[in-house]
Amino acid sequence: MPPRIALVTGKRARNRVESVASDIRRATGWTIDVVEAPIDVASLIPRDMLEDILRGLRGRYDLIIVPGTLSYSLDGLEEAAGAPVVRGPPDPESLRLIAELGEDGLQRLAEQGSLSPSLMLDKWLEELRRHHLSTPSVEVCSVRVPVRPPPIVVAAEVFVRQAISAEDIADRAEELLERGADIIVAGFGQGWEREEALRVLRVLVDRIGPVALDMSDKVLARNAAREGLSCLTLSLSEDDPLFNELPRGSQVVVIPLDSSFNVPRSVGKRVELLERLAKRAQQKGLVPIADPMVDPPGWGLARSVAAYLEASERLP
Repeated sequence: MPPRIALVTGKRARNRVESVASDIRRATGWTIDVVEAPIDVASLIPRDMLEDILRGLRGRYDLIIVPGTLSYSLDGLEEAAGAPVVRGPPDPESLRLIAELGEDGLQRLAEQGSLSPSLMLDKWLEELRRHHLSTPSVEVCSVRVPVRPPPIVVAAEVFVRQAISAEDIADRAEELLERGADIIVAGFGQGWEREEALRVLRVLVDRIGPVALDMSDKVLARNAAREGLSCLTLSLSEDDPLFNELPRGSQVVVIPLDSSFNVPRSVGKRVELLERLAKRAQQKGLVPIADPMVDPPGWGLARSVAAYLEASERLP
């Protein structure tokens, strides 16, 4: 049986609420009735008047929505109505949310006690989850990453400085994960002794698991990958020795930097270089993730976005 819902309002708002109710009926096929209180302004309906109205509705509806601008608590009114009584939105137009909630959402509305956009969050998140699970994706550092967002996967970098202890670095990484990061990137600057850098990485990985690794020391990057400390290596360019030195199956980010460490200005050449590097990685048994690189405003932003779009079409 379709849901039966009553919308309680005052005389002045009756026509507006009736118009909204009519739209909801057409959209859902539910029974949506407007109940007019004998008072002009809905927000001024006295509690005893509302109780009398609700007693008159007892047994006829599955849910009753009263004006959201009432100043008093709704506690105890469900007993008078024989059905859940919830507070509507301040603006009657927002009653249209009822149709978006669907029948499953009406139960959440009854539990929450008021009609607000936050009720849609669970529905939107569920739709996003279904989209996420149904779209092509790759697994990066044990995180499912859609080939075409949404959702957006956040990789947050921890810059590993020699002046900070390994434990403090691990604490910072855990904090970023707690704040919503999906993947941690450990960024190492210049001047690290390799064994000390590996020791820091081991402490970090013991706490949070393998991390993406961004460092200029190719030998260190190779050793970290071979030891299983890194789950992703950033970033390989043309003539990079890591193409030949990383273990087969390693995931790598390839970027359109040529042998002179320049990014081609032409959109076509940038994408061709990126495509060539991705194929080379595959030939070496690596798993490439192509990064067309987005330039800042004033330095080729539009051109780099065009390259991103073209690369998205040409690379699987």
